[in-house]
Amino acid sequence: MASRAFGKSEINAVTSRIKVAQELAAGGINKVTTTRSDIESAINEAIKPEWARVLHGIPVDELNANKEGIRTNVLKEAGYTDIYSIYAASQQNLASVNGIGEVMSLRAKENAHKIAADVAKNVKLRLSLDHKSEEYSRLVTAVAEHMRAKENLPKCQALLALIPPSVDQDIENTKCAKSGIKWFFSGDNRKNEAQAAYGRLLATASTIDQSGLVSQIQGYPAAAQAGVQMPATTPAAPAPSALCSIIGPISIAAAWNDFANRPIEYYQVLEEIAPERFNGEEDGYGLSDEIRDDVANTPVDLTGLACTLRDYQIWGVKYILHQKRVLLGDEMGLGKTI
Repeated sequence: MASRAFGKSEINAVTSRIKVAQELAAGGINKVTTTRSDIESAINEAIKPEWARVLHGIPVDELNANKEGIRTNVLKEAGYTDIYSIYAASQQNLASVNGIGEVMSLRAKENAHKIAADVAKNVKLRLSLDHKSEEYSRLVTAVAEHMRAKENLPKCQALLALIPPSVDQDIENTKCAKSGIKWFFSGDNRKNEAQAAYGRLLATASTIDQSGLVSQIQGYPAAAQAGVQMPATTPAAPAPSALCSIIGPISIAAAWNDFANRPIEYYQVLEEIAPERFNGEEDGYGLSDEIRDDVANTPVDLTGLACTLRDYQIWGVKYILHQKRVLLGDEMGLGKTI
């Protein structure tokens, strides 16, 4: 009869180590998708104040662009001076204005909605350190979260690959060893299966620990850079970005600081998700207006270059020449080309 060399506490301990890694990896992989959705939602929220600002700047006279006989002077006298005021007003309130009435108020509302829809399609957004509104702060934080998730994605995928598909069955097969009574009444085959399953679980947990991926994903390296004491058993890991950990939300201040350090990468994410809303080159990738104009006007001689640079690469070259000191990082799509 096989003896029981392990029990409930040992099984729970090794199972917990594996499940923590499994949930961390799966959550990290899923976070790439959820953070992209967060960006899309933040973009929609950022559009609203920009859209309203544009509508406030369109005079109410535009309701009569097609000469439909809407009495815009009467509307202006009643306080409806721009398209937004018409859009936001109820049709009943417009109809109550002396000289407007039911039919004309309906026509005014229809025209205002058409103008508003056209404006909404063409609203452009710009991330800038000079404009940290609530909406843009939410957006820059969402992008930071997404970039962090993508940076950790290879580690999460590698961690998940260390966990064999049979792990759930192995956990199930060890249950008979959690109780002395169950173990006593289990047959030899079941006991042998439990011992083999427990051995495989130990091997899987050991492989996970030796990889160091859990601590890397949780951000111990980033904590060490910040002066936080790392556990003695934490394996060495490659130097992470400032947003290494996927644990916990990124603060607004940290997101803006990260944007200041690598604005082009933020714009690349935004231009991929909503190219109709963002143009990093035109916006100066979040730089102040003065620096943006200086960089844009910096001459670049590409004579002899045996390749064609993309717009953001040319901008990067101009930025390097203008600033006269930069740090080129891997995967920028610029350093190796030049």
